[in-house]
Amino acid sequence: MAVTLREIVFDIGGGVPGGKKLKAVQTGGPAGGCIPESAMDTPVDFDSLLALGSIMGSGGMIIMDEDDCMVDIAKFFLAFSRTNRAASVRPAARHHTNAGDPRANPRPARPDPRISSSSSGSPCW
Repeated sequence: MAVTLREIVFDIGGGVPGGKKLKAVQTGGPAGGCIPESAMDTPVDFDSLLALGSIMGSGGMIIMDEDDCMVDIAKFFLAFSRTNRAASVRPAARHHTNAGDPRANPRPARPDPRISSSSSGSPCW
């Protein structure tokens, strides 16, 4: 049985500094996700984190407390991804410019041959 997020944060890591309330744990780096306090009893394994919409990544975790603003956290990771070398290559950078607004960054009508394809032949965005 895998160790849970709660065990890592509180038993191994010593809990949230200053006795503050835990809000979320971010796993998987900028490409990962923020897992809310309500899911802290989730085992830390690839499949369990993926089911929560996150990834394992290199195994690092960022603990967020009651004072952290999740909107600011999302903006930070979006800005990081936008300026990160891997995200600055087209078309990835084009789609990070106005995330969430398909009118600002429409996809091409047909696949661009410069874009790699998955094994099924679908364009990899």
